[in-house]
Amino acid sequence: MKEVIITRRRHGNSWRWAASFICTQQADRAVPEPTGAKRIAIDVGWRRVPDGLRVATVVISGQSPSFIVLPASMLESFSLIDELRSRLQASNRLGIEMLQSANLGSFAQPFQDLLRDFQSISEKRPVDLAKFCESDFFLLQARENVGMDLWAWRKGHKRLTEWLRNHHRKTVGHRNHFYQNKIIEALDQASEVIVNDVKVGEIAARRTSRSESPFVPNRVGHYRRIAAPSELIRALKLQAEKRKIAFNKLEAESPVRCPTCGSLSRKTRADALPQVCANCDSSFDQDVVACESLLSPAPTARTTRSVKARSAAATT
Repeated sequence: MKEVIITRRRHGNSWRWAASFICTQQADRAVPEPTGAKRIAIDVGWRRVPDGLRVATVVISGQSPSFIVLPASMLESFSLIDELRSRLQASNRLGIEMLQSANLGSFAQPFQDLLRDFQSISEKRPVDLAKFCESDFFLLQARENVGMDLWAWRKGHKRLTEWLRNHHRKTVGHRNHFYQNKIIEALDQASEVIVNDVKVGEIAARRTSRSESPFVPNRVGHYRRIAAPSELIRALKLQAEKRKIAFNKLEAESPVRCPTCGSLSRKTRADALPQVCANCDSSFDQDVVACESLLSPAPTARTTRSVKARSAAATT
């Protein structure tokens, strides 16, 4: 036994406790490679499609491509999170206005001092408001003394806060569980996993040359937060390590070349999902072609980084 970690999490008006035990044990024997195991290439991204949000393209050697798509119902759950956040922000503004305009003389000591201290904060943040809502001003005064308007606001504000917290936790947990199931299914007969090493963070932080506005449009950024590509890659790496599967990252050539003639010329926009070659008029899915290039005998990759290998003979 090396360490014991005790944690607690608020659940409504109560607390839930959990204990984590960290210990050392003898390493498991190497898992034999499954018969017929194949190399898998995965291109992680986020694209809105009719049936949901495509977050990854999976290509297995010798098989047709498949896709990891968050269903439309899950997108609606994330939209509700945004709506609840907007409503909570409006509730914050209303509560601050009501408390700021409240008459100090209407309250007895020491509640006058508590309200005066809150009103004296020049730039009130949501955390300041949440702290004041749990102060003795509300907990030790009768409803009639606080005032029916303030009391009704606090009740609705707490209900909205708990709703947002619980819905956010459930929705994110549902998405992560969805990722786990899809990844386990994809790795069932895998001998090696190659992930297109796209610098998502660098792309999100990039700015346009004309102004300081983000390079990624707001709607695209919204879908990126839903897709959480870093969470998908983290789960993919974890499941590969559990199965002793080689996990590598390669940066595929961008833009991808036409799989028919090798041309880089396009008739379509660079961000379009189906690409049309200007040289031979062939149509192709650029995410699928990116995965196929990673599986080719000599992939056109700019950088290679091995994260986890099944054995010393695993190649990068």
